[in-house]
Amino acid sequence: MANIGRQVLILFTAFIVLYPAETFTAQEGPQATIVVENVPDGGIQPRLFNDDAGTIHLVYFKRRIQEGRDRTGDLYYRQRLEESNNWSAPVKISSSSFNHLGPVSKASAVIDDERRVHVVWFIPSDGYYYSRSNLGRTMFEPARTPSNLYTEGLDAEANLATDGSTISITWHAGDLMSEASRAVYSMSSDDYGDTFDDPTQISDSALGACACCSLATNYDRQGKLQIAYRSAINNDGRHMQVISGANDSQNPRTVGKWVINACPVSSNNLNGNWLAFESEGRLWTVNLASPDQAKPLRASAIRQKHPSMATNQRGHRLVVWGEAVGYFAGGTLQMQLYDDDNKLFNTPDYSSKIIKEYSVAATVSGRDGSFLVLY
Repeated sequence: MANIGRQVLILFTAFIVLYPAETFTAQEGPQATIVVENVPDGGIQPRLFNDDAGTIHLVYFKRRIQEGRDRTGDLYYRQRLEESNNWSAPVKISSSSFNHLGPVSKASAVIDDERRVHVVWFIPSDGYYYSRSNLGRTMFEPARTPSNLYTEGLDAEANLATDGSTISITWHAGDLMSEASRAVYSMSSDDYGDTFDDPTQISDSALGACACCSLATNYDRQGKLQIAYRSAINNDGRHMQVISGANDSQNPRTVGKWVINACPVSSNNLNGNWLAFESEGRLWTVNLASPDQAKPLRASAIRQKHPSMATNQRGHRLVVWGEAVGYFAGGTLQMQLYDDDNKLFNTPDYSSKIIKEYSVAATVSGRDGSFLVLY
């Protein structure tokens, strides 16, 4: 992680300026059930996702030693067992143990239409590793390096997305001392991860890329790869940029502006057409399928960070995040539930629950329309 980013972040988070939030009228009436649980097995950095049948899947990191300074551990996979609301036995993903960095370097995971799980993760000073499960998800292939190209200055996670047999891996790279010239790169496989094409540059390098801010990707209904990343224009234009398809790479949509001459060490999340991202210490959401401006979540005197979103079959959308000062603290668990018209439901208060250090909260929708939240 870029040291200057962390140093400035400590100062920055103590002086968050709160801008007037848009007023939302909370809805009464029926709401989706929200189930809140700890990550199983003492794990951290959960990634929740579901397949086309609605089954819930989980990838998480487990430290070998839960307490102390040793952050070495492994990645594991589990499936939610609906009949018992419990988890299947853990399946190890990583071929060898490694030292995790933190929330912006967590593993990324997706499941394809054959229900094979794909995972990519970051090992400091070593780069990205990729593995996929067998069709029964009972074991994972030996980890492999997806590419040796464009690996200078890696400092945050790569992100996976899937569309049919296509699997893409997207990241940003470049000189850590010249973030204004970094760029976003992507590579894809058309055979469920058997082989990958060489990576290509996706973003305009004149916009830069914030070194220790992670990006988010998914495929829209037209099969275009959407990429949301933080730029570093002139080293202080840390704006949220969205690219939709290769033809859009030179003309991204700026959905949020943040002028700060340091890396804020942030992450964002894409769920369908909805993007949640941080700007000026606040979280915002925007529907990328509309020209509407981004709207802030409720105001807070504490930094809001590391959002996760899920949408159920009724169109209800849950946003979860942590609130804390500093990079490593997970903070208090926060959430907001919206209906299909983006109107706010009355949402239970879970702020008494504390997200573990170095971790984040995650959410996913269940087959019955409920939401599962892990922290």
